[in-house]
Amino acid sequence: MTSAQPRPCPFCGGEAETSMTKNGYWSVHCTDPDCFAKMVGSHRGLTEAMWDRRADERTCRMKDGVGVTICCRCGALVSKKAVSTLTEFIPARFCPNCGARVVG
Repeated sequence: MTSAQPRPCPFCGGEAETSMTKNGYWSVHCTDPDCFAKMVGSHRGLTEAMWDRRADERTCRMKDGVGVTICCRCGALVSKKAVSTLTEFIPARFCPNCGARVVG
């Protein structure tokens, strides 16, 4: 069963797309140039299903620490300076460790 559009990236929330690699494998990857999330497999439907699978629909709130944010779900430390534009820091939308969506 193939979905019309893969779910957003579990790490950054960016759009995902499916394409065939030069070696004949299927790739589902994040289209955000700053994110390197990718799932590769030999069957399109299974590769998309693996990409779309989430452990559960987890959410967390990031707690402020000194120079880092802390995922209240798994306790991962994420540097506040990890992602930024030229003028400001971009808040994490998903925990890079457990994949929980950050709310609030």
